Amino acid sequence: MKQFFAALALCAATGTQSSEINQIEQPYSANQTTAVDLMPDFSFIKIDHARAYVEKIYPLAKKVQEKYRIPVSVTIAIACVESGYGRSHYAQTRNNHMGIRVYKNGQAGYRTFDSTAACFNYFSGMFEMERYQPLHALESSAPEDWIRLLCECGYNHREHYIHKIIKMIRFIDLDKLDQAIA
Repeated sequence: MKQFFAALALCAATGTQSSEINQIEQPYSANQTTAVDLMPDFSFIKIDHARAYVEKIYPLAKKVQEKYRIPVSVTIAIACVESGYGRSHYAQTRNNHMGIRVYKNGQAGYRTFDSTAACFNYFSGMFEMERYQPLHALESSAPEDWIRLLCECGYNHREHYIHKIIKMIRFIDLDKLDQAIA
């Protein structure tokens, strides 16, 4: 299973098509890097179900980071908090792992997505909105700075939400997954 997620992460990082995953499993010489070699070590995450969930969504969070520089730790922490490590009703029945709401006829509810990837793509696309433009100018790579500015831009207006996300990052050491984006 780890090799499968490693292959997906490699595809996401390099833009490789999913049909090319089988090429990764081909024999390689000693000086070649395998997809497993490129996959981060998730062993530091303290809870088994948290570790499995983070492994599942890591490639999706990595795409968000590559496109918008939002640290992987922030995206994963939001998903963990909003979906209860993928176990919430909305994550299970609606593929809504980010707590994304919809407002229709004055009523609030949660969006439904065809897949987990579709949810993360929608989340990523939100950063094209004008209200999130200050994020594009943020120089810091500190997850705390990103979540604070994200909330200041209107993602979530409750102060305790910022603390909850920061606690999640620290609780399962998600900042170890962050990598500098040039």
